[in-house]
Amino acid sequence: MKIKCSACKQDFQLPEEKVKGLTKFAVKCPRCGEKIIVNRKEEERPEEDSLLESKTCLEFEPENIPVGKASALLFIKDVKLITELGDFLQEKEYFLREVKDYPECRGRLLINNYDLIFLEEGEDADKLLAEINTWPQLRRRNTNIILIGQRGRDFDQKISFEKSVNFYLNKESGEFFLKLEKCLNDFAIYLSCWQQNDQTRAQI
Repeated sequence: MKIKCSACKQDFQLPEEKVKGLTKFAVKCPRCGEKIIVNRKEEERPEEDSLLESKTCLEFEPENIPVGKASALLFIKDVKLITELGDFLQEKEYFLREVKDYPECRGRLLINNYDLIFLEEGEDADKLLAEINTWPQLRRRNTNIILIGQRGRDFDQKISFEKSVNFYLNKESGEFFLKLEKCLNDFAIYLSCWQQNDQTRAQI
């Protein structure tokens, strides 16, 4: 199986027997160490989807996010939780965008880049994550996506991998905002490491 690293553009071959029966898996680039997610179920969207995407883009204007200000998009249907999340992020001086339904969320993601995205587990989140999975590698790497649900434990790595999110939090597990703080701090460290790595590679 031929794989191309989205970071360094290196092509390499992966023996088919090592991934036989797997539809989604992760491999490390032998050249730069980049983690590559391979999803064999992904197919090109039909032409009508492209037309729908163009129409959706026209319904929303790009966000006017102040330079240097972090931005967050919240697609949470739990009224109490989204109110508390909004207060938490406003204290941290985030630019906030709360969306009410799937079409609006999809439309805004098509024309805006947010630093932080909150999604509530469910069918709508699955559809959005399938599209997010097609983003360019750099955009996805720079976006912290947190999935909130009830079926798994906090920081469940299996769910995070299956859904292609950075973190999974259970909204019923207690100390939610302490755990959210950890998500933000851990992602900041992760992003800083990547940025340092990019600088080092640029100097070589």
